[in-house]
Amino acid sequence: LMIILFFGALIWVYVTAKVVDVISNANPELTAFRNTMDNLNRFIAFNKLPTELSQRLREYYYATKHIQAAEARAQITNGLSPALQEEVALLLNKKWLREAPFFNGLRMLVGDDDYKDMPPEV
Repeated sequence: LMIILFFGALIWVYVTAKVVDVISNANPELTAFRNTMDNLNRFIAFNKLPTELSQRLREYYYATKHIQAAEARAQITNGLSPALQEEVALLLNKKWLREAPFFNGLRMLVGDDDYKDMPPEV
């Protein structure tokens, strides 16, 4: 009976750990921001910064939270080959590129199937 209880407890711990892992990694940008704020708070405490400056530093990070998230997304595309970067950029910006008169007539923007079948360069 004790062995069954022991293994049941191990399974419960494993399942609980997996659930916590899924929840904590559901939004990696938020997790990164919280880690940055934790690092900032440690920096402030270690250097014994004045309260007014500490508050301004925290406000700055909260105000630039969206910029940090955009930079994290940009790192993904920076790791791609130039051809894949172009394909992703065209896909993400296709709507407004089609609406800009300057880009009218470009085969890549009108959804030509020949372009989509081209293999990406590495």
